[in-house]
Parts: sequence; structure tokens; C-alpha cells
Amino acid sequence: MEEENTLNGMGDAALIGSMASAIGDARMVDEEHAPYAVVPHGYVLRDLSGMRDAPRRRKQVVAFTAPQSLVAYVNRFKGPETTGYADYQDPFRPSLSVTIDHSGPSTPQWGEHKAVLKLEPSHELTAVQSILCKWLDQEDFAEWLMDNAGLVASPVSSELLEMARDLEEHKSVKFRSRVSLADGGRAYSFDDTEKTTNIVVPAVVRFSVEPFTRPSGQVPIGTRLSYRTTDGELRFRLTPEIPIAETLRLHAEELFESFIAEQAGIPIYA
Repeated sequence: MEEENTLNGMGDAALIGSMASAIGDARMVDEEHAPYAVVPHGYVLRDLSGMRDAPRRRKQVVAFTAPQSLVAYVNRFKGPETTGYADYQDPFRPSLSVTIDHSGPSTPQWGEHKAVLKLEPSHELTAVQSILCKWLDQEDFAEWLMDNAGLVASPVSSELLEMARDLEEHKSVKFRSRVSLADGGRAYSFDDTEKTTNIVVPAVVRFSVEPFTRPSGQVPIGTRLSYRTTDGELRFRLTPEIPIAETLRLHAEELFESFIAEQAGIPIYA
């Protein structure tokens, strides 16, 4: 059996010299290309970089979910060419990748040290999104309002809760008519056994939510409240004034390209 010989290291001048003494074809090309070695049959070229006391450069990708944590990390390790790249393809899950050892115009770098921020939608955003553009009966609409009153910016929570309770109490009462009010709201009339009850419902409901799981600032979501009747039953629907995806993209752009860029002192491109 042929005995295996080993030449240790990779890309070092000493290695190339050792190989050159063993075989005439081993050589290193110019600096603009990657170094290479010709290994004869029966020899193995091995990388011994793991045996050094410390690596020559950082090669790691560090993931973050909090914007402030990413800013602190970048400020600790950044160099003169550190650069960030934002991805808004999924506005519900925007991401930012910062290359710490980024190449400069005349200073090529390895680009192997990165900090990545990945944002995920919050429970608040998911709750609001769950009812948008859906027809809900009085009971489901009132129940959602009572469970999520804290997300409502206007009208005030007390008024909205009162309206929700009134709707809940009249879920089994036949809807009769609607009257538009001067302020844009609507008064809905219900035929009770002894009297007619009017419930005032606003035309616009505005929410304020933290869109992502980690703090990034509140986002306003304006919705228009519409209604329809089916067999005497009243149903409601909330429709966003601006598409949620567009609202989230604008928020992420502000977060990445203004706040993080300023706090970390780096350029960020999309």
C-alpha cells in the first residue's frame, strides 16, 4: 500500500516552497487570482488554520431581532466601508444585512463578517390584520373590539367599548335602519320588543400598533367601517385606507434607512 504524505497549510508561501521542492509544477499565481497548488498523487493538502491561536479575520453571521442590538453590534465592529442592504420584498418580515468587512472602491475585503436583522410581525399587527376586509356579524365584531380595545387610537376606547357592548346586547334584535350623521358616523336602529334602540357607530376606526415583535415604533392604521344587512342581520367590515403592506414598507424604510443608518453611522441601500 502506498504511504500517504501530508503537506499542511493552504496558500502560504512556505507551503508553496515546500511543494515546489517536491514537485516542479507547484506554484502561486499573481495576487489578483486565488493561490493554488498542484498536489501529486499520494499527497494531501490540509488547512491548519484551525490550529492557530486566533483566526486571521472574522467569518461569522450574527442574527438579531431587535434593531437596537444590531446598532450596538455594528458600532462595536464597523470599519470605514461597513455597508447595509435592506430587503423589503416581504414587508411583513423586512430584513437588513450589514456587511462589516465590506469592500471599498480600492480596498477589496472578504465580506464574511455580517450582522443580520430579521423582523417578524407582532401579535398586535396580526390581530388587526385578522379582521380587515372581512364581513363580521354583530357578535364577532363586538367581541373583537372588546378584546382589542387597547389597539384603537380613535374613537376613544370607552366609546368604542360602549358601542361594542350595545351591539352585543342587540345581536338577537332585528336591524331596522341606518342614518348618516354629520360627523361621518352612522346611527343604527334596532327594533326591540318595547322600543327602538339607536347605536352610533363611527365611519372611521384608527389603530396604533407595534408592527414587529421587538420595539420599532408605533404604526398608525386607518380603516373605514362599512356595513350591510343580510336577512335583517347587520354585518360590519373594516377596510384599510392604505394597504397594510405599503404602511409596513414605509415604516421599515424609516427604521432602516433613517434611524439605523444614523445611529450606526453607515450607508444603507435597498
